[in-house]
Amino acid sequence: MNSRNVTDLPRRLLLLSGIPRPLVTPGSIVCGQLLCCALLFAGGCAAVTRPPTTRPATDVDYHLGTSNYWYAMPARASAACGNYDALWQNAIRVAAADGFALDRTEYRGGLLTTKPLISAQFFEPWRQDIGDLHGVVQSTIATVRRTIHFDLRRLPDGSYAAYPKVLIERHSLAERRITSVTEYLDVFAADRPLDQPFTEEGVALVPDYWYSVGRDFALEKKLSNQLQHALSTVACD
Repeated sequence: MNSRNVTDLPRRLLLLSGIPRPLVTPGSIVCGQLLCCALLFAGGCAAVTRPPTTRPATDVDYHLGTSNYWYAMPARASAACGNYDALWQNAIRVAAADGFALDRTEYRGGLLTTKPLISAQFFEPWRQDIGDLHGVVQSTIATVRRTIHFDLRRLPDGSYAAYPKVLIERHSLAERRITSVTEYLDVFAADRPLDQPFTEEGVALVPDYWYSVGRDFALEKKLSNQLQHALSTVACD
C-alpha cells in the first residue's frame, strides 16, 4: 500500500460508512472567526475597570445655590439719570409694570428689592417677568421664581445709575411616600409633616426649599432699557 492510499483511507472509510461529510463554506469560516473575536473582546471588557471621567451630578459647589454668590457678580446693564428721586421712582414703576411687588426699600442706601415672583409659563404670554425663551422653558418644566434687586449708585460725574440684578431660584420638594390609594392627594398637600426628617449624609433636610440657579441677564437688560426709556420723559438734570 502506497502513501497516497494511506492518506486517503479515512476519507474512504467515511464514504463507505454512509455518513455525509460536513459542509464547510467560506461563510461558516467567517462566522466562526467573528464568534471567537466576540468572545475574546467580551472577556477583556469584563476584566477591565476604568475610573469615571465625569463628576457626579450632586458634586457641585454649594456657593452656587446661594443668593450672595450671584448678587456679587457685576451687573451687565444700567440706566443713568442726574435726578436721584426720578431714578428711584421710575425703578419702582418699572418693576411694578412687570408684575413685581416691592419688598425692601432703602432710599438713602440706594437699595430696592422686590418680593419673589413665581415666573410665567408658556401659556401665560401676557406676563413680562422673564427675559428670554430659555427662561420660559425653564419655568414651565419646574417651579421657578425671580427677584429684582436694584442697586442705585452715585457716579463720578455727579449723576446716578441704577443697576438691576434678577435672581433666579428653583423650588425643591422632597418626595412623599404613599402607602395607600386614599393618600394620593397628600402628594400635593401644602402642609408637610416634620415628624419624619429627611437626612442626607447625616444632615437633616427640610421638606421643601428654594435654591439659587443663576441670574436672568436678559431681563436685567430689559429692565434697564425700560427704565432708561421712562427717564427720557422726565428732567434728569
